[in-house]
Amino acid sequence: MLSLFRRLRRPCARRSRSIPMHTEVLCSRIMLTSEFPADDLPADDLPADDPPVENFAPYIWGDVWTTSSGTTVEISGWVMDEYPEGLTVTFSGAVSGTTTTDEFGGFSLITDISELGPIYATVVDAGGLVGSDEMFFFDAVPIDPPPIDPPADNLAPYIWGDAWTTSVGTTVEISGWVMDEHPEGLIVTFSGVVSGTTTTDGFGGFSLITDISALGPIYATVVDAGGLVGSDEVFFFDAAPDINDFSVLQLGPNEWVLRGTVVDEAPVGLIVTFGGVVPGGLTAVVEADGTFERYFTWNNPSLGMATATVDDVWSQTSNLAEGFVFV
Repeated sequence: MLSLFRRLRRPCARRSRSIPMHTEVLCSRIMLTSEFPADDLPADDLPADDPPVENFAPYIWGDVWTTSSGTTVEISGWVMDEYPEGLTVTFSGAVSGTTTTDEFGGFSLITDISELGPIYATVVDAGGLVGSDEMFFFDAVPIDPPPIDPPADNLAPYIWGDAWTTSVGTTVEISGWVMDEHPEGLIVTFSGVVSGTTTTDGFGGFSLITDISALGPIYATVVDAGGLVGSDEVFFFDAAPDINDFSVLQLGPNEWVLRGTVVDEAPVGLIVTFGGVVPGGLTAVVEADGTFERYFTWNNPSLGMATATVDDVWSQTSNLAEGFVFV
């Protein structure tokens, strides 16, 4: 079973930022309406991912560099959008080609470049709104760059993140991006049910794998080179486990087995407790695939219901599974 997570997202804001790659960003907003209520439309007419009622134009940012192999270059970047996955990014100018964004809006393309000059990247979101970016590729003798001072019109960094279980106990992974004029090397500090720090890479990406103390909010804070602060809140929660396919089988005159499957984000090592008409004190350890079995001897079986429950690593109790005992 895939993990389910929720995050408290702030209202999306699109703003023009000073990006040192001759970038021009056009943001607009539209209100999508329909002459007919969605409930009256046939199911086949509804797309899998409808754009929200208030859709914003996608924000695209990218950079290009040589791969040190002839005229081959790599173009990478991100698309910020309400539904960033599966969008097609089209390149023109000194490069021609397309690529598709991943689930977090990231994209990458390795291709030949025809000449030094501008590369244009364009993306259209599910609502038909367009975002674009311009990158200028040039080749020069490498030099040690001077220290970068924040520009006079420095904008506060924008930080976005999400958290999910690693399926190992209470360990979680937190990943995300920081959008800033100079995103590399910024320190992201976490608080709430997680404590720790990590540093952004050359594109503002960050990741941290750590233990979490409880279910609840995780706060991420970043300070840019100009001292401006960006923050985000992620609410980490975990669904209670569920026991499926529970059964009681007689293998011989006095030999019995209790079997079932636990559905949980981290099932391995959980303890299933049995009750009902079966002998008291019976338990079973859940395997990595969620299955469990308990063999036992029962000299005087009773007709009725056997039960099974399990608690996850957060002490959340599962459903009460029942299996009928036939004597």
